Amino acid sequence: MPTVSDPAAPNYSIRVGERLRATRKELRLSLQAVEAQSNQEFKASVLGAYERGERAISVLRLQRLASFYGVAVDALLPPTNEVSHEDGEAGLTIDLRTVVADAAELPRMAAAGANDLVARYAGVIRSRRRDPSGPLSLRAEDVSTLSMLLGIPADEVRRRLGELIAIA
Repeated sequence: MPTVSDPAAPNYSIRVGERLRATRKELRLSLQAVEAQSNQEFKASVLGAYERGERAISVLRLQRLASFYGVAVDALLPPTNEVSHEDGEAGLTIDLRTVVADAAELPRMAAAGANDLVARYAGVIRSRRRDPSGPLSLRAEDVSTLSMLLGIPADEVRRRLGELIAIA
């Protein structure tokens, strides 16, 4: 994780700032408009410093700003393919068998969480495509990825997606 003394931290802060500015501009808001419409919760000077990468934004402030803008938090972050190991981000491997005390519970947990996984994956796709409100088109590779993640045939993925749509 980058620290203040980490030379990679400023690069990431700059890219976060670029996303903050791009999102604000997409909403056609000036810094002063954000300050006024947020009842001075987000001061123009501070928001400008975030956007220039001169000041790091806390997770809580990022969440509140995302809420104010009406976007998902990850829409305010640079895409993961832009985050390099030089930014202090390292790969992470988790062995779920060490997380769950009884490995026999994994299949039952996987089945119970399948719809949650599908819903989260759809949210990730929507976020990456930067279209939080329009209809979501799942591509063949999306269905294939879900099929592999869930360990079920693509037809079953399509059926579950249909169930989720019917519930929503």
